[in-house]
Amino acid sequence: MLDSPAANQLHITRSYTACGCETLGVIHFLSKRNIMLEINSKSLRVRFAVVALVTFLAADNWRFILKTFMPQFYSEVFRNLSTWSRIELQAAAWIGVSLLGIFLVQRKGFKFLLQELGLKASVVRAVIFTFIATIPMSLGFMVTSRLNPKLSFASILHLAIISPFAEEVLYRGYLFRQLHRRAELGFVLAVIITAVFFGFGHYSDAMREGGVWNALGVVAITGLGGAFFAWLFVRWQDNLWVPFCMHCLMNLWWELFAVDSTALGGWLANIVRLLTVILAIVLTLYRDRLWKMNAA
Repeated sequence: MLDSPAANQLHITRSYTACGCETLGVIHFLSKRNIMLEINSKSLRVRFAVVALVTFLAADNWRFILKTFMPQFYSEVFRNLSTWSRIELQAAAWIGVSLLGIFLVQRKGFKFLLQELGLKASVVRAVIFTFIATIPMSLGFMVTSRLNPKLSFASILHLAIISPFAEEVLYRGYLFRQLHRRAELGFVLAVIITAVFFGFGHYSDAMREGGVWNALGVVAITGLGGAFFAWLFVRWQDNLWVPFCMHCLMNLWWELFAVDSTALGGWLANIVRLLTVILAIVLTLYRDRLWKMNAA
């Protein structure tokens, strides 16, 4: 028996209705899934930011924590350490906390931790680039200043290598990268946060050298330097060796020629330092073209 036209029409209507309900169900499921993914993503970003800031503050205030929770060790051992030993201990604390902070969120192996800090990138390019970029400082100080009579292997090792490395790992490789790449803060906001911390991290030492105005000048100079190093870090595809080598050589020339006891310096020192920054920016902006020319 053939179906009547009315029955066929009813069947078609029911089919369309069923398909419509299924489609609406799929759309509802996908929308709900996207909302959940967005919530989870936002929660993860917040977690990255919170862990990074908390662990950074712990590393930055490690002496206070040591004095508070280990007063006997602080008074009997730490206070009797040499300046160089304190720098080594601080560097170890900063690097260790940076690795720990990443591990707490990512729970991955040591190679990943190094990659996350930007330490798995090319070292050779960083060294070549920074030696060329710091020529204004090396030549300028060579012409205008004398060699530091108090220069020693220990001072070069600690002030031009260990300290800059620990600072770049903590401030750029860890804090800045976690805020910018993982917590997805804007570049400018992440730079401002890390630059302010970096600048005021030099306040107490500068205060002992020359008073409040000297200290504020050092805070401004080092804060701007921190912003410059963060920019280099990003422009060189998160290669931490670039800001480290730049930081290392700038400190080396400063220490080698005894330019100033703090990072402030005089007008001539700041001119050659500014020329170094400008040259580094130009070389960075045109680095792909320059490397291709060298390869050819």
